[in-house]
Amino acid sequence: YLFNNEISELQANTFGQVLNELHLYGNTISNLDLEFVSNHSGHLTLYVACDKIQSIGVPTFEGFQTKILCLSRDFSFNLNITDVTVINSLMASGFECNSGDGKPHICSPCKQGFYGKTTGGCQPCPPGGYYQDDIAKVSNIPNKVECKKCNAGTYVPLGEGVSSDDCIVCPEGTNKTIHAGFRACFCMDGYARTDRFNVCQICENDALDCYGKDYKTLRKGYFWNWEYPGANLTEYKSFVANLMTESANFDPSTTKYSGDLPNVHSCPRSESCLNNNTDIKGTCETGYEGLMCSKCINNYYIVLGRCLECPELVYSILEVIGILLLVICVYVLLVWQYKKQKSKVLHSTKRALIDMFISRFKIVLGFYQVVGEFFTSLHDLNWAGSLKVTQTVLITLLGWENRVTVLLTIGISVLFLILHARYLPMKSSFEQKLQMFALTAILINVLIATIDHDESEDGLTVFLILLNLIVIAIVFGELLMGVFHILGKLQVHIKVTTCAVTTLRRGKRLFKIRPKQVPLIDDKSNIQTEEQLK
Repeated sequence: YLFNNEISELQANTFGQVLNELHLYGNTISNLDLEFVSNHSGHLTLYVACDKIQSIGVPTFEGFQTKILCLSRDFSFNLNITDVTVINSLMASGFECNSGDGKPHICSPCKQGFYGKTTGGCQPCPPGGYYQDDIAKVSNIPNKVECKKCNAGTYVPLGEGVSSDDCIVCPEGTNKTIHAGFRACFCMDGYARTDRFNVCQICENDALDCYGKDYKTLRKGYFWNWEYPGANLTEYKSFVANLMTESANFDPSTTKYSGDLPNVHSCPRSESCLNNNTDIKGTCETGYEGLMCSKCINNYYIVLGRCLECPELVYSILEVIGILLLVICVYVLLVWQYKKQKSKVLHSTKRALIDMFISRFKIVLGFYQVVGEFFTSLHDLNWAGSLKVTQTVLITLLGWENRVTVLLTIGISVLFLILHARYLPMKSSFEQKLQMFALTAILINVLIATIDHDESEDGLTVFLILLNLIVIAIVFGELLMGVFHILGKLQVHIKVTTCAVTTLRRGKRLFKIRPKQVPLIDDKSNIQTEEQLK
């Protein structure tokens, strides 16, 4: 058995014994000279592949009785072997041997569409871009598929391809410029599939990532709920794991996904939905969990829409104590200033500091009740009374994702504040203008938030931040100046009082005179009179 070797020539008297059969197919012999069997007086059957032989030289001696059989590629035969050593050698050479109870092993070469392994047995050529048109082909490298490759853009749907004619064109949406691999060709960029050996469909949703892989995953800032009817997360994970197995060892039972994919929603805070493709369901940023990654996990708390890690208990206690002391100091300062100027305010147009503080706080509270929401989400707007009813009606008619809903909802709220400021103005003309400026800033925030623009444009974000900082600076600027002025006066009063007390104490010690004290009289010194002593 010398088939499938690299024999190109056989010389005379090559074999020193009489042969019954000689298998030479699968070699590169083009000129077959039968002189190599001139010493054979018996009957010899020669098996060759005639499609590669160009000429045959027949010997002239008498008694030549050699039969030549031209074989096709699907030729196979059976051997009855009892020797264990021979059986193991055949199994490592592309044969498959079936054992019987006390009977010889029946060994046959791996047929077309299959290949052998050195450990024994025949493996079918997997579905995809592979076929095998020879017999007894064996793989000497572990996990290597000893099958021939189909042309680029073609594949064998069910595997076990026996010729290049079994390779058909890959379905729509696939990349037909490269080898198909172990599937019906890879999907083009922007396409995905739900069947390893079927068409690829375009990804129309920009929230899904379909580049460089055959399945759909979430982009950063989006969330999908797999509790959706018809969706099966377990099956889809198995299907994705199947697609990621680029070898003949993929599971044939998970090559399809038969369920539906859930709808995709934008997260209230895009940074919370990290989606680093380590989990098909989607991943949240550290500290977040739940639907749309909107909740904080244990040991985290929310501040301005962000989940921050809880500090240690000691720092929390110190922080609370510090805030309480600050509040008490501000309260004492305001009450002291209010009592001091209470009598003056009754006869003067000058306002008390506490009155200014309350007015400015009202402006800031109204300002950030609206603007603060834009730094978290346009969907989490909480309004009271009739405004909440109006928002609910707009959401019912237009839906969450419609920007008209957001524009009209917040627009009505801003209009309400403008009318309130117009017909119930503040006492101070400066504060009235300041309130109108704050409402204008709110309107600019609303317009920019509702206009569709590229999120990568940082210029608009910087503009909004500067605008809001200007409002805060104007609101608290004059108030802080007043506080600093009072603190300055208070510091001067404290210094003057301290200096006076110190001087008085020193003066008492310096000029203190003991009663009935008689001065000492020295002959060499002048006598100090009582008046001089004083």
